[in-house]
Amino acid sequence: MIRVVALGALMLLGCSDDETTESPHDAGTVPPGCGAGSVVADGGVCVLAGVPPERCGAGFEPDGDRGCRALLPETPCQEGQMAVPGDAACAEPTPCADGTWGDAPVDGATVYVDATYSAADADGSEARPFSTIAPAIDAAPPGSVIAIAAGSYTGDIAIGGKALRLWGRCARLVEIVGSGEVNPAAIFVQNGASGTELHGLAVRGPQIGIGMSGSKDVVVEGVWVHDTNDAGIVVRSVLGAASATVRRSLVDRAGGGAGVVASGSSVLLDHVEIRATKPIASGQSGVGAIGQDDAMGKGRASLTIVGSYVHDVLAQGISGNGADVAIDATLVRDVQPQQSDMGFGRGINLEPAVGTLEPSTATITSSAIESCHDLGIYVAGSNATVEATVVRDVLPSPAFATGRGLHAQDLEEDTSRRSTLVVRDTLVERTVEFGVIVTNSDATLERVAIRDTAAQNGLFGDGLTIVTYQSTANVTLTDSWIAHQPRAGLSVFAADVTLTRSRFECNAISLDGEVSNVPYHLEDGGGNECGCTETGKAEACKVLTSNLAPPQKL
Repeated sequence: MIRVVALGALMLLGCSDDETTESPHDAGTVPPGCGAGSVVADGGVCVLAGVPPERCGAGFEPDGDRGCRALLPETPCQEGQMAVPGDAACAEPTPCADGTWGDAPVDGATVYVDATYSAADADGSEARPFSTIAPAIDAAPPGSVIAIAAGSYTGDIAIGGKALRLWGRCARLVEIVGSGEVNPAAIFVQNGASGTELHGLAVRGPQIGIGMSGSKDVVVEGVWVHDTNDAGIVVRSVLGAASATVRRSLVDRAGGGAGVVASGSSVLLDHVEIRATKPIASGQSGVGAIGQDDAMGKGRASLTIVGSYVHDVLAQGISGNGADVAIDATLVRDVQPQQSDMGFGRGINLEPAVGTLEPSTATITSSAIESCHDLGIYVAGSNATVEATVVRDVLPSPAFATGRGLHAQDLEEDTSRRSTLVVRDTLVERTVEFGVIVTNSDATLERVAIRDTAAQNGLFGDGLTIVTYQSTANVTLTDSWIAHQPRAGLSVFAADVTLTRSRFECNAISLDGEVSNVPYHLEDGGGNECGCTETGKAEACKVLTSNLAPPQKL
C-alpha cells in the first residue's frame, strides 16, 4: 500500500530537493481493494479516474484502459461515401432509391426536374419536367417539393421569398455545379426562405457550396458538398437571423479555409463528416468547422456538433471565436499544421471574438480528440467544460515544441480576461511537454487520468502544470490519477492548488512547487497518495522544490 501523507496548507519558499514537508495521514481511510490507478472517492469507494465505460458516447466503445474508442470502418471511405462514429461500413449520404424521382415525397404540388427532358413544352409536371432547376424554383408554390432526377445541373441556384424542398434522387446521381457568376454560393438560401430543405444532392463549384443568410430552420440532409473553391457550407446573419441543421451529410475537400462556417448564426451538425478541407490562398488554415461572431455585429454564433467526424483538416479541427460551442459524441482526428508556417494543428481551439474580445463558451462531452498537433484543446480567455472525453497522441507541430493535451490561459491582449476550465471523467494520454496546463486561469479537475506525457528535447514532461505569470492561477484536483510522467506528476509555479483524494503514481517527481515572484500554495484536502504500486515502491507524498523550469507563455 502506498503511504498516504497529508500535504497540509503549504506556503513553501525556495525549498531544495532535500527540503521536504510531510506529515502522516491515516492510512486506514484507504480501502485495501483499491488497485493501481484507482483513487478513493467520497464514501471510501474506489474510483478509476478517466472515462467511465457507461459515459462513452454513442458510436464509441470502452477501450478497457480508462478511455473510449470510436467505432469506424477499418479502411478509409471511397469518393462520395462517408462514415461517422458507430458506422460499421462506409455509405453514401443517401441511398439511391429506385425510380426517376427516388423516394422524394411527391404530391399534387410537386414540381419535377429532369435534365434528360429536352422538349419545348416543359411545364414542371411529371410528364413534362423542367430540364433545369431555376424555372422549377420560380414555378413552385411555397412549401412544395422540387423532385430532381439524375443529372448534372450547372448554374447558381437562389431560393428566396418562400420555403422550398429540393429533393434529389441521391447525392451520387444528382449534382449541382455552381458557376460563381451570380450568387456567392452554388445554392444560396436567402431572405424569406425559412424552413427550406435540401435533400439527396451533391454540390460543387468555384464558390461556396451552400450559403444561407436571412432564413432560419434550413435543413440540409443527405448532401455531399465537395471540391468547392470557397467554404463548403456557410451560414451568416448579414442579411438577417439565420439557422440551419446539417444532418447525415459529407463535406469533402472544401476550400476557402473551412468546411462549415457559422457566422453570427446557429448551426447544428448532426452526424456529419468533414474531411480534407483546403487552405485559404495564404495557406494558413483549413479548419473543419468554425463558429464566430459576425464581423458586422449581427449576432453571436452557436455551433453544435453531434455524432460527427472531423479529420484530415488543417490548423484547427473545430474552432470557436466568440461563439457558443457544444460538441458531443464526436471524433476529431488527424489535424495537420497549417501550411504557411507549419504551426498549429489543434484539435479544438477556443478564443474570444476578434475586436470585441467576447469569450467563447464550450461544452465537450463523450468525445475524442486524437492525433493532432500543438494542442489537443486550447482555451484562451474563454470558458470550457470537458467531460467523459479522451485527448490522446498530440504531437508537436514542426514550428513549435508544444504537443499539449489541454491548455487554458488568459488572453494575451487583455490579461484580465481569464479562462475557466472544468474537466471531469476524462483521459489525457501520450501528449508532449504537458498533459494539462493552466496559466493565469481557474480550473477544476475531477476524476481525470493523465499519463505518459513525453518530454520534448529533454525538457518538461509533466502531467499537470499550473503557472502564474501576471495574475494567479487557481486549480482544484479531486479523485484524479497522474502517472508515468518523466519530470513531474504535478508542477506548480507560484500558483494556488488544492489536492483531494488524488494519486500520483510512478512519476519521476510526484509533486513539485516552485517560487517566482510570489510563493505557491498547495492545500491538502486529504486522501492523496504517492508511490509506484507497479514496482511495489511506496513513498510519502511530499512537495519538492527542484528548480524546475516553467514553460513559456503561449
